[in-house]
Amino acid sequence: MKIWLRSRSADSELLTWVRKIVSYLTENGVEVLVDPILGHFLRLESMSESEAYKADFAVIIGGDGTLLRTVQKSGGRLPPIVGFTTNSVGYLLLHNVADYESVFTQLFNGNYELEDVQLGEFESKELRAVFLNEVAVWAHTGKLIELEVAVGGEKLYHLRADGVIVSTPAGSTGHALSYGAPVVTALGIPVLEVVFVGALSPLIRPLITYNTPIEIQVMTWPSMLVVDGHVTLSLEYSSMLVVKPSGKTLRFVSVKGYRRKFSDRLRYRLLDRGLSSIL
Repeated sequence: MKIWLRSRSADSELLTWVRKIVSYLTENGVEVLVDPILGHFLRLESMSESEAYKADFAVIIGGDGTLLRTVQKSGGRLPPIVGFTTNSVGYLLLHNVADYESVFTQLFNGNYELEDVQLGEFESKELRAVFLNEVAVWAHTGKLIELEVAVGGEKLYHLRADGVIVSTPAGSTGHALSYGAPVVTALGIPVLEVVFVGALSPLIRPLITYNTPIEIQVMTWPSMLVVDGHVTLSLEYSSMLVVKPSGKTLRFVSVKGYRRKFSDRLRYRLLDRGLSSIL
């Protein structure tokens, strides 16, 4: 078995866990490769995110930011992911790192399930890429943007707003949640959530679409495209952005008895956003 391992490597606490996990895996005859940054801390062979698909499993330790960066760098091409978190929100990282021995024991014995999480993809000019949580179009500071929005090729809205967020089911607990979007609990379906931030008209309402492309055209001021909170691109006047569910999904390993409950993960997410009063 070959495992590729990635963590938030600047975190000294996580590095301690990483060393324990590497030691445990190698003692059990597993070949361990690490991402290039971890390779500077550990004397192990490194493999870039773009090559991680060659492994049997990807072990990701940290929080949501670590996972999002991994998806962006790999283009969403990853083997089944065994996720661990410590004190981070880690919505999609399903296990507590303190349970790593039990989780891997079950994995080695084939006692696990695989769960699919839908990715999205976007296209603008020559650029085409995937995202895990969301793509967002934002106005430059102090300005509104004028947009036309079409669903499945049919024009629906012409509006002025601060921005628009297009989210996957996984991303429904992210930035979109801050603007009143619902939580989508079925993470493997080709659904997109569209939230209009600061729209001037009260008639502009959020959308949920199924397996349908969303076309967003910037009509006036240049704006910014932000992908998964980590990649920022410029959109010029009259730029067209097409967003749709991707043909790719991520697969997450889930070990019964050690998987963090959905209710707990959602509660931590809401607490992280200052919504503890509703729980």
